[in-house]
Order: sequence, then structure tokens, then C-alpha cells
Amino acid sequence: MSIAAAGVLATALVAPNVLQLLNDKASKKREWYIKNVQEELRAKGLIKRVKHKEGFAYELTEKGEGVASSYVLGTLEIKKPLFWDGKWRVVMFDIKESYKGARDELRSILISLGFEKLQKSAWVHPYPCADVITLIKKKYDLGKSVLYLEVETLENDHWLRDVFFLR
Repeated sequence: MSIAAAGVLATALVAPNVLQLLNDKASKKREWYIKNVQEELRAKGLIKRVKHKEGFAYELTEKGEGVASSYVLGTLEIKKPLFWDGKWRVVMFDIKESYKGARDELRSILISLGFEKLQKSAWVHPYPCADVITLIKKKYDLGKSVLYLEVETLENDHWLRDVFFLR
């Protein structure tokens, strides 16, 4: 599944008119195109050929997983439930200066997901998002540098309730 997603994404980036080829009945042309894309992905180190019982298959490399997760990160969203459960989701981080790029990217992602800034390295959201934060932590290898908290009480949260239209 991951290989297919990465292949389609890479193909779409390399050749935007790929959908025309996929509908083409000339299967030899399609096979040739798929082989070229596979070779290009292998050359870039995004996939590797692995021997299985039934023959050979392709798997994402670590670099390929990083690229695929970047596409996933671009589509992340936090689902808004019908009713708020009264809990605040707080993301706090203490990321070293040597990882400034990852820290800035994390801030940018939190903003795009609709988090509100509490303090310089503390952000809040009213809806469940542990899985999203876990994915971000894994992508940027942030581990213990990022904490995810669910809190029932947040002092002086009236302004946050206004920001998120909660009452």
C-alpha cells in the first residue's frame, strides 16, 4: 500500500499526465512507464527490491518512508467531534537549538492544524489529536522533546473557549 501511494505520488510529481497512461489500453507502454518510475525511485533511494517466497517485491526504504510521511503530514487534520469533551490537548516542547529546523516545522504544523499558542513552546487544541502528534514526533524524531497532555482544567481558559467557539 505504501509503495503504491509513494509510486503514485512520485509519478504524479514526475509526470502530471500519468492518468492518461493508466487509462491507455496499451499495457506494454504502461509496464514500461511503471518500470521507469520504479527505477527512478530505486535510484533516489526511496524503494528497494526485496526477495519474497513468491518472487521479488518493492519496499519503502527509511528515506522513502520519510518522503511518504511528508505527504501524509500535508493532509493531516484534526476531526471536530459533535460535542467537546471539556478536555484541552496541550503540546509542549523543548527542542535543542541544533534541531531548530524541526522545531520551526513543528510550530508551522501546529498552526496549520489549528492549535492556539499558550506560550512560546506550549500549544493547545480542544479536540483529540494524540495520533497526529505521534506521527509528527516520529517523522521528525523528536521523541521525549515533545509532550502531549490531556488536561481537564486550564486556568483562565475563557479566551481559548472564545477562540475555539466553545461554551
